[in-house]
Amino acid sequence: MKALSYLSVVLGILSALAAIYLAVVVAPEAESASNILFSLQPDNFYGSVEHLNLLARMELKITVGVAVLFGGILALILGIYPAVKKNKLGLIGLFLGIISALVGAAYGTHMFS
Repeated sequence: MKALSYLSVVLGILSALAAIYLAVVVAPEAESASNILFSLQPDNFYGSVEHLNLLARMELKITVGVAVLFGGILALILGIYPAVKKNKLGLIGLFLGIISALVGAAYGTHMFS
């Protein structure tokens, strides 16, 4: 049970750090790429390297969001059993997993859009 709680906390911390990176760095960058992409552009812009880079920046938000979502769900699953047994580390891992899963769902899917 100790190993499950440690694994849950470590995975929860990693997912929470990735969620912070997603919310602070990746999402604003994807928003600015979206604004540039949907503004009026010349005809030779589409298919260019800059166009493809903007699309990749927008896609990165979904990719990192889905990774955070699955990491949070895994931390949540691993923290359930130790949390039921009143292990404090299990509760911390469970809480971090829930927060990470919600942030990943908000940015990685169209659930909240």
